[in-house]
Amino acid sequence: MGTAQATERRESHRRVFTNAAVVGVLATAAKLAGAAKVMVTARYFGAGDQLDAFVIAFLLPAFFTDIVAGSFGASFVPAFIRVRSDQGEAAARMFARTGLALVLGAMIAVTILLAAGGRWILPLLGSSFSNDKLSFTIGLFLILILWMPLSACIAVWRSILHAHDAFALVAAVPLTTPLATIAFLFAATPRWGIYVLCWGALAGVV
Repeated sequence: MGTAQATERRESHRRVFTNAAVVGVLATAAKLAGAAKVMVTARYFGAGDQLDAFVIAFLLPAFFTDIVAGSFGASFVPAFIRVRSDQGEAAARMFARTGLALVLGAMIAVTILLAAGGRWILPLLGSSFSNDKLSFTIGLFLILILWMPLSACIAVWRSILHAHDAFALVAAVPLTTPLATIAFLFAATPRWGIYVLCWGALAGVV
């Protein structure tokens, strides 16, 4: 019995270190992909008005996504594990569906409010913008907010994967957006201009 327990502990420790190593490698790859995206973006757009407009348009969707979806996982994972342990997989699946409905509903509500109020909020963020540049920023903003409901789905699914110890898959997910954006930059910048950053972000989230 003692030998079996020692073997099990060693196997558990090996899995922990293996998972940590895999997550570390994938997280590093995601950071490098993000840095590559920044460099490719700078190559095409530099520090001009178009990139200024995109940065301001991106601020509100990113901020509210972090608040609504980003704070979800910390409370969901322990509750999901507890429900699965106490009540079984069927109850855990129902709990996950309920959590998805709640966070998705909250994110859709925030998206609608931002779509309605963006024309008044963005002039405050881009107070030095000309009217044409501000109109351009609003157009980018209305595209970017489309990924907010999708980010709610991602928050739930990532939390479920964490609860099932699928750490590598969760760590690999952040690679999708920079890689998709880089692909769009090389393939479609002459045709779409700065809008490739919007479509790259949406493609990565999808």
